Amino acid sequence: DGTTGVGNHQQCSSGCTLINLPYCGDGVKNGTEQCDGSAGVGLHQECSQSCTLVNLPYCGDGIVNNNEQCDGSAGINNGQTCSSLCTFVEAGIAVCHRPLGNPENAHTIKISADALKAHLGHGDTVGACVEENLEKNKAEDNYIKAKDNYEKAKVEHSNALQNQKQEGFGKIMNAYQAKLLKEEYSYREIRDRLANALRGQGQSKVNYSKTMNEYKARLAKEDWNYRQRREQLSRAMQVQKNECSQKAMNEYRVKMVKEEEIYRKARNEYYKVTQTKKK
Repeated sequence: DGTTGVGNHQQCSSGCTLINLPYCGDGVKNGTEQCDGSAGVGLHQECSQSCTLVNLPYCGDGIVNNNEQCDGSAGINNGQTCSSLCTFVEAGIAVCHRPLGNPENAHTIKISADALKAHLGHGDTVGACVEENLEKNKAEDNYIKAKDNYEKAKVEHSNALQNQKQEGFGKIMNAYQAKLLKEEYSYREIRDRLANALRGQGQSKVNYSKTMNEYKARLAKEDWNYRQRREQLSRAMQVQKNECSQKAMNEYRVKMVKEEEIYRKARNEYYKVTQTKKK
């Protein structure tokens, strides 16, 4: 009655009944309101607290915003167009570009018609890169590279083995000859000393015979010792030669096994990718 019992956005009628008054926030667009809640709100719009429409940015409004690369003609440079997703689309021919020396990093690019010939000459192909082809090309490149390394390693390791054997044999031979010369010098020195003693003047016949016998005995002993040492050195030289060759051979085998393993792995991967594509 009057103002008694009347709430916000209400009034009391002449019959003392409540009448709800329109207001911004009641969810009904009325009066001078452009909107109210969701009422009167169109696509890419929202309603403010004062019931006025607010236009929201979106792809297609012709304004570059919200991380868009372009929008319509806005943000476009020469040789480009804007997609329906507001991203750049480069004008030109799509090719699968394989960087020289790094073909496994192939990716699709757009080029002009006059640049096509040069790209094809560098191994690029017309059309977007296909993942299956990239996998095959990468496996093929790895296979060829591993095979070349393997063949190269075989030659290098074989040459290294031969050089190592020759160097090792040469060192052993030089050491053997040095020892043999030393033994021979010692033997000849003793022999000459005894011979000089034998030729001493004023010796009696008895002393001469005694000296001669002693000389022969000592000379025979030294000769036997010399031959024994020479044979021992010869055997030792052969043993060292064999050990040197075996060591070089073992190192060669270890390197070759490693290279061969890499080669076979790359070859199997290449064959696997190739056969999968055929199926």
